[in-house]
Amino acid sequence: MISSAIRLYLTGKKGYLTLVGAVEFIEAGLHVEVIIGRDANVANDYSNDMVTLCIKSKIPYHIYPSEPDSEYDYIIAAGWQRMIRNVNENKIIVFHDSLLPKYRGFAPLVNALLNREAKVGVTALVGASEYDVGDIYHQESISVSYPVSIGEMIDTVSELYASLVKTIILKINSRTLITLPQSHAEASYSLWRDDEDYKITWSQRAVDIEHFINCVGFPYLGATTTVDNQLLRVQSASAVADVHIENRMPGKIIFKTKNGNPVVVCGEGLLQLNSVLTESGEVFKMNKFRTRFK
Repeated sequence: MISSAIRLYLTGKKGYLTLVGAVEFIEAGLHVEVIIGRDANVANDYSNDMVTLCIKSKIPYHIYPSEPDSEYDYIIAAGWQRMIRNVNENKIIVFHDSLLPKYRGFAPLVNALLNREAKVGVTALVGASEYDVGDIYHQESISVSYPVSIGEMIDTVSELYASLVKTIILKINSRTLITLPQSHAEASYSLWRDDEDYKITWSQRAVDIEHFINCVGFPYLGATTTVDNQLLRVQSASAVADVHIENRMPGKIIFKTKNGNPVVVCGEGLLQLNSVLTESGEVFKMNKFRTRFK
C-alpha cells in the first residue's frame, strides 16, 4: 500500500504524462490532488486532457490560481512555470527539462537542441528560492539523433516524465528518496525566449536556419520572418544545394520550385521554404518572384 499524499502542479503535455504516471498508484492507496496550469503560448496546453483524466480517475483538481489547503507529504511540479508560494521548499520536487547542473533556467530543451546536445533529459530536484540549484533526486536521459523537431523531442521527453514520477513515488513510499548535491562549478544557464528570439537570421548557414526552424516549431508558434512588413511563420524548410552567386544577398528569393515553394539565399547555402503561414494561420501566397525575406 502507498499511504502518501502528493499534490501535483502540472502544465502542458509533460504535466499530463506526469499525471498519467501517478494515476497508476491511486488504486494502491496514493492520494493525489492536482493543480492544473494553463499556457496560452502553445497550441495545446493539455489542460482539458488533465481535467478529463482527473474526472475519470476521481482525482480532486483545481484550475490555477485556485489552490487547495489540504495536507500533503510532497509537492511535485512538472511543466510548471509559476512560483509556488507558502509551502515548505524541502517538500517541493521540481521536474526540470535538463540534465542539471547544465541548462538551469528557461526553455532548456529548446536551447539544448539548438546547441545540438548529444543527450537531453529530465531532472527531479529539490525546490529552492534560487531556480534549479537544489539537490538532485533522480535523472532520466535519452540520446538525440539530428535532425529532429522540437515537437518530436517534447513527445519523447514527456515520456520520461511519466517514468520519473513513478520512480519518485516508489522512492517516497519505500523511504529511499535521497538527494545528491549539484556541481555548481559545472552549472550553465538557459535564458528565457521571447518574440525577438524567433526571428530568422538569413545571414546564417541554410543548415543552421533549418535546424533553428525545427527547434522552435510546433507546439511553439514557430520561426518568424517578414515580407513587406507582414509577419510570417516558417513551419518547415529544407536546406538545398548551393549555387555560385556573384552578389549574394541573404533573404532574397533565387528560385521557385515546381510546387511554388520559394528557395531563399542564405549566408551560406539555400533554403527551400516548405510551409509558411501568416499570423492568422493562412498559407502565405507569394505573389511576386522578387521577394525579400527579412
